[in-house]
Amino acid sequence: MQTLKIQTPQNVVIEYEIASIWDRIVANFRDYLIIISYIILLAIIVGYIGGNNPLVYFLFAIPPFLYQLLFETFMNGQSPGMKSRGLKVVRIDGKECNFLNYFLRWVLRPIDLFFYGGVAMLTIAATRKGQRLGDLLAGTTVIRLKKQYSLDNTLFVNPENNYVPVFTGVDRLNDRDMEIIKEAIKVYEASGNMIPAGELSKKIKTALDIQTQMDPIVLLKTVLKDYYNTTSAFKSL
Repeated sequence: MQTLKIQTPQNVVIEYEIASIWDRIVANFRDYLIIISYIILLAIIVGYIGGNNPLVYFLFAIPPFLYQLLFETFMNGQSPGMKSRGLKVVRIDGKECNFLNYFLRWVLRPIDLFFYGGVAMLTIAATRKGQRLGDLLAGTTVIRLKKQYSLDNTLFVNPENNYVPVFTGVDRLNDRDMEIIKEAIKVYEASGNMIPAGELSKKIKTALDIQTQMDPIVLLKTVLKDYYNTTSAFKSL
């Protein structure tokens, strides 16, 4: 199993499993099924209503042509097929992917698909980070997302009724921030390395305007608890 270690801007190193060739084949197959279903449905509709409008040809050609680019751009590095397989495009330098990264992956896709995808499979197998030509150009790869786990089965058993957050403004954070916080805590618990947690706690105190001398690990766990209980309350409304 190939893995990829990515250092986040918060100096937390997260290890991901690189998507296998089989994972990517299955994801692509599911995307092709969606494209074929779209074309068949559109053909049925056009056949039923008739018409010889240039817009019809546009609808037949352009959406399937831009399918991968559009979905990766607007679904944060995932197409429907990739999402169903738990895969995602990421930059190997740890930064967030942008449109240029997705475009560079997409523009070399026709070459990668030569010989029934043989070019892509060859380069994925040959490169240490599982990159096809488009990935090499864009500085990206495809990873298998870790199974999402909630705080119900880690730090906390259940959300607390009438919970009052210790810190205000935690709703400005997001699920990705929580994953980074959990990784920093795991690094400390596994190795005793306080540096990632310390740096992360400083950034959180600045972002949320927190004035406290609380231990970094205690602060991070408190932010997790505040976030989880606060967002759970919102989701239940």
